[in-house]
Amino acid sequence: LYDLAARLRQRYPDAILVVLRVCHLNHINFVQNGEIKGNIEQWATHHKLKFASPEFFDKLKIDAVTLRWRGFTERDKVLMKIRNDLGPNVVIRGIPMSIDPKETLIKYHQYYSEDYKGLSVRGHVLLNDAIRNAVESSLEIYPLQPRIGAWGNGDSCYSWYTSGQIPIPYKDGLVRERFHSATQDLYALSTGRQNPNDFGWLAVANPYNTDRSLFLSFMASEPAPSIYPQTAIRVYTKTMDGENLLTKVIVNPISSYGDNEMIDVVNSIKTVNLGIIPPGPAVIRWDPLERTGKPFRITAVNVVMSGTKATGVLGPAVDMRKGLY
Repeated sequence: LYDLAARLRQRYPDAILVVLRVCHLNHINFVQNGEIKGNIEQWATHHKLKFASPEFFDKLKIDAVTLRWRGFTERDKVLMKIRNDLGPNVVIRGIPMSIDPKETLIKYHQYYSEDYKGLSVRGHVLLNDAIRNAVESSLEIYPLQPRIGAWGNGDSCYSWYTSGQIPIPYKDGLVRERFHSATQDLYALSTGRQNPNDFGWLAVANPYNTDRSLFLSFMASEPAPSIYPQTAIRVYTKTMDGENLLTKVIVNPISSYGDNEMIDVVNSIKTVNLGIIPPGPAVIRWDPLERTGKPFRITAVNVVMSGTKATGVLGPAVDMRKGLY
């Protein structure tokens, strides 16, 4: 996310950037005796309570349960870095919330959806109005001739996480897996559920005349231990004498997106820098180092400018539970 925002700022120096910190009610955990037992939806289901009903609020007020927002340390660091480095010139107060989850539920429940996974119609209207008003205010001092910068020296990016289209060659027998969430289908390339311990490879090329950084995005899970295996990733180039090993990286697909405060396993996307590749073709090979019953799942490959940092995560939708994967 940071690199995307930085490239947009480079290309459009005067652009109005709006950065949203998204929180849902399912990001509220309930705690008993110092131990996280689940999220607020699970608490309500256990007590057979309909969201925002009088019984819901009565139970919330008299129950000794402690509520706590999930941590988003890694994500918040990225958002703060965007704000500090790139200067988004829109500051809004979107959906009201309190650091006290109980106060949020009691005072602001009308802005959140009954399924705990998003905003209500009223919440969407409020957020839309807040963004529109902030943008309109910024336009009052917006330059009549906004500057247009350059995209830099070019990137070559291939992501199939949302499209399912894998435009680069890969080993015969690999599987394009499809997963369902409440909003859209999501995809990953792997050795498949039937062969989780097999190795795989895919081909990539640096189409530029200078060295570039090679990034690989893959699925990770929390809490620890990951449902995915630790995996050795090697990058090769071909020479007149055969294959030349460029780099070897060991990855442990654990996400720190939610600070390990989840009871159910959720999935997110992490990115690793595999090092520098010279101009021309290369091969990425992965070999699982342990047996977890799940294959190592790849979602994107990017050839980017040297010096670019692989920071941040693509966080999970709130319904991405273990059963989906």
